[in-house]
Amino acid sequence: MATARLSDVDAWRAAERPGPTRSRVVWGPVDAAAAALAGCARGVESLCIVPRLTPFLVAAALGCIPHDVRAKCTDTADVLAERLGRSGFLDDAHVLRGGNGKRKRGQSMRVRLNETTYPAPRRKSWSVVVEGDPDGDAVALFNYNAYGRTSGDVRCTAMPQPIFNLGVELWLAAMPHLCEASRAAPPTHCQLLLYYTLFNSAIGESAHCCSASTMYPNTRRSPFIWCALSCRSTPRQLHNQAHTGRAGGRGRGGGFHTRRSGELAAATTTTRQ
Repeated sequence: MATARLSDVDAWRAAERPGPTRSRVVWGPVDAAAAALAGCARGVESLCIVPRLTPFLVAAALGCIPHDVRAKCTDTADVLAERLGRSGFLDDAHVLRGGNGKRKRGQSMRVRLNETTYPAPRRKSWSVVVEGDPDGDAVALFNYNAYGRTSGDVRCTAMPQPIFNLGVELWLAAMPHLCEASRAAPPTHCQLLLYYTLFNSAIGESAHCCSASTMYPNTRRSPFIWCALSCRSTPRQLHNQAHTGRAGGRGRGGGFHTRRSGELAAATTTTRQ
């Protein structure tokens, strides 16, 4: 599958912009007076939008998610965890055992998240190719670290073109709410977060660095996976070297920032099998 490159991002800097994708604001911002009525000390400057996306772009992006990481109606929590533990698609992550690292004698402090039934989301990180050949020995990619992740767990792969195309449409949908810097070019990095109802996962109202997230139904036996697609635009000079099949370096990424403050969650989609 074709992958997106930094040149695809730079091409948008001089291109004539089409009109913004139609979208509607479903939450925020909340001024100080309204917040005070709810007992809050401060107002909220973040917002959440629901964009109208082109169906075939969404379908193409969902086609990049393999079936073995999607929940099945016949799955139990243990069966799903076993299958996810064998997946080569998901980012690998070693988290604190039981959420706090407490362990019995002979046990490790950290465990592989993908082999557990912990409610934390499973992740897949993509970046546009900065330099090199994705099929070669090494490739330079942008990187965004997850909170609490060890340096050995930094993962990123080249972004498929359908993911980049969806990111562009989300960027256009968010355009009226972005600051000048974020309007310059579409996102260079995307992280897919998969929340499994069998693991009692839920997208919190204050999840992911103040992203404007929404609480969704969380039926125990629902076959749905809630997929939060968080697109970020990373400054070119902050890219990390991530070698094929190996962990990359340390780094940081920016977000879709509004004219005020905070990161704007780009989109949320659902998938099922």
